[in-house]
Amino acid sequence: MLNSGEHNRLLADGQTYLWDYVSEQPLSGIREIEIPRRGKRSSRKVKLEIRFAKVKLKAPKQKKHLKELPANT
Repeated sequence: MLNSGEHNRLLADGQTYLWDYVSEQPLSGIREIEIPRRGKRSSRKVKLEIRFAKVKLKAPKQKKHLKELPANT
């Protein structure tokens, strides 16, 4: 599963959050992309850091019946 990190989800261990965990992972690469102009905001170039890790996510509070989400292999 690819997660672009819109929400800082709690991992299945109940202690660690996704963004904290992934930020500790080694840098796999850097990509420079151009964000197009939007409204009054000018177009701009940004650098994306690529990091990845295998994790198990805790189910959202509103959907406890789903249990934890398994890590893909």
